[in-house]
Amino acid sequence: MYKKCVNFYLYGNDNGTISHYIDGDTGQCQESGRDQQHTVLGLGAVSAICELAWKQGNDLYSAYENRALLGYEYTVKYNLGYDVPFETWTDVTGKYCKWDVISKETKDKNGGVDTERGNCWQPVFYMVYNHYVQRKKLSMPYTESLLEMYTEDKYDGGHPSYGPLLFNDLK
Repeated sequence: MYKKCVNFYLYGNDNGTISHYIDGDTGQCQESGRDQQHTVLGLGAVSAICELAWKQGNDLYSAYENRALLGYEYTVKYNLGYDVPFETWTDVTGKYCKWDVISKETKDKNGGVDTERGNCWQPVFYMVYNHYVQRKKLSMPYTESLLEMYTEDKYDGGHPSYGPLLFNDLK
């Protein structure tokens, strides 16, 4: 089952696969036009899959020339207030392709909509930063800037917490 999942993640023709979720040129994520919370949730799933595979001896983080890194940097850059390129996304099913602008929206804890970008930080950034920067010695300048200012790391209902403790492979 593990091998089947790895093959699907790498080669499947579906929205949840790495080649379809993150654009290889810009890093734009499939859900960047939907809202930022779903974008970050999807990236968190990507890094959780990659970390699980890493622990099994497979480096999915490096798939498609470090595609996950590109997606994280694009999303963090946008949410830190920088401009990023955006194109209308056509997904595999054709159902989720009506977003013609990048979304600033996130959902607040009461179910309302927050239209200020930069309010969707979830505890997913330490895992991917740990892999690319601390293990592989690659650069993630926007994610690093975020982690320098983001000191609140608590369970958000979607991702594990305690990032600085769990994902800190300093060598």
